[in-house]
Amino acid sequence: MIEFRWYELVWAVINFGILFFLLRKFLFGPVMGMMEKRRQEIAANLRQAEEARQETARLQAEYRAQLAAAQREAQEIMDRAVRAAEETRSRLVSEAQAEAARLRDRAVEAIAQEKEKALAELREEVTSLAIAAASRIIRRTMTEEDERRLVEEFAREMGETS
Repeated sequence: MIEFRWYELVWAVINFGILFFLLRKFLFGPVMGMMEKRRQEIAANLRQAEEARQETARLQAEYRAQLAAAQREAQEIMDRAVRAAEETRSRLVSEAQAEAARLRDRAVEAIAQEKEKALAELREEVTSLAIAAASRIIRRTMTEEDERRLVEEFAREMGETS
């Protein structure tokens, strides 16, 4: 059997107390200090990470706001360009219509002038033919004054019928 000795128990308790004191002074103290330092570093890193996350969120919101502003500005530029193109198109169409009207008016005027010219030539030709026909019919020589009077009467009659 095992014998129980009090002095060994006392020495074991004293040795344990000395070991505990030495461990606490030289081991637990520095280890606890390192653990506290590490805890503080982790807390500081967490704070920095949270600050970085908040800064990232702020920058992201700022970026989105700038992007939205740029998109609005681009849309405004496009709208102005569309309006300018529409105004230019309207102006060009109006100018083209005005030019077409001027050309049409000139063409109508030219046609009217050509018609008058052709009618005048036709009257002269008809007059000449009428004189020739009349002189053949009459078979006599007319004086120049008779011819002129006859032509004027014929021209008046032709003017009234046209």
